Amino acid sequence: MKQAVKYRIVALMDDKFFMFITLLLFIVLNYNMFIDSGVLSLGDASFNSDIKSTLLINNFIIVCSIYALLTSVYIGMGVFGKDIESGQIYIMLTSFPKRYKYYWGNWIGLVIAIFLVLLLLILNFIMAALVLGVRNNINSVFLVFRNVFINMLVLMTLTFVSSIHLKGYKSAFVGILGLAVFNLYAFLKIPFAEVVIPISTKLRRVLAAFVPVVNISVPSIHNKLSAVYNDVIPLGITNKFIYQLLYITLLLILGQYMFKKKEIM
Repeated sequence: MKQAVKYRIVALMDDKFFMFITLLLFIVLNYNMFIDSGVLSLGDASFNSDIKSTLLINNFIIVCSIYALLTSVYIGMGVFGKDIESGQIYIMLTSFPKRYKYYWGNWIGLVIAIFLVLLLLILNFIMAALVLGVRNNINSVFLVFRNVFINMLVLMTLTFVSSIHLKGYKSAFVGILGLAVFNLYAFLKIPFAEVVIPISTKLRRVLAAFVPVVNISVPSIHNKLSAVYNDVIPLGITNKFIYQLLYITLLLILGQYMFKKKEIM
C-alpha cells in the first residue's frame, strides 16, 4: 500500500496544472493581503481588531473555498482511468495480491497531498497574522480550515469513486453536478444565474444528504456583502460534520466493492 500512496503523491506533484493552480492560490492570497496591508497594519494589535481579523480571514476563506471545491474535483477525477490508459495500473496491481491496497493507497495519497497544501495555507495565515499584528480567534481559524479540508474530502471522494467507471472528464461531471446541487440547496440558486428557486426545507435536506458540503462561515466574517446562506442539515443526522464523515466512509466502502468487481482490460 505504501507504494501506491507514494505513487499517487508523486503523480499529483508532477501534475503541472495542479501545481500551477496551487502556486496561483498562494500568489492571490498574499497579493490580497498586500493590498489590504494598509488597514491590517494600522495601529497596534488592538486597534480595530475586528476589522483586521475580518479582512485577513476573508482573504483566506474566499480564495481557499473556491480553490478547495474546484481542485478537489480535479484531483479526484480520472484516477483509475488514467492509470488504465497508461498501463500503470497493471504494474501496480502486480505488487498487491488484493486490489483494496491499490484502491486505498490511491485515496490516502490524495488525502495526504490535500493535507500538505492546507498545512502550508495555515502556516501562511499564521505568518501573515504575526507580521501584520492581527489577532484572530483560534477556534474560528481551526473551524475554517477543518471545514475546507472536509469539504475537499467529500468532493474528492465523490469524483474518486466515480472515476472507477467514468474515465477522465466524465467523472469530473459528477463533482461539478455535486457543486451545483450544493449551490441549489444552500443558496436556492442555479450556479452562475440569479434565478431564485424556492424549494422546501425537506427537499433541501434531501439534496444536502447527497452532497453534504458545508458553507464555510465563522462569526468574524459575516458582513453585508456576504452571500445569503440558508443553513440546512441533511436528513437523518443533525450533526453535519459527523454526517460528512459517514458519507465519505460509505462512499469509500461502495467504491472498494465497485473496484473489486471492475474488469480491468
